Amino acid sequence: MDNILDLLEDLTRPDSRPPEYFALLEKSEPYIKAAKEHFSLPFVDGLTEAQCEASDWLQKECFSRGFRLGVHLTLEGLSYHT
Repeated sequence: MDNILDLLEDLTRPDSRPPEYFALLEKSEPYIKAAKEHFSLPFVDGLTEAQCEASDWLQKECFSRGFRLGVHLTLEGLSYHT
């Protein structure tokens, strides 16, 4: 683990993905098939890997921002005086 946010994200990641996720993946199948017909398999694999890396980065960034927001809200709530 590089840092505590990576560890927390790994610990809170669901074991399985919902059906909506797989439905979204199915939408890309015609495009992947067409790309395989027009480009080499290593090219398509490289493109897919680059897109997955970008998606992973975005997921970690969203988790990090949400976590920090949650901490800030908690600290504000704890310091709020009535």
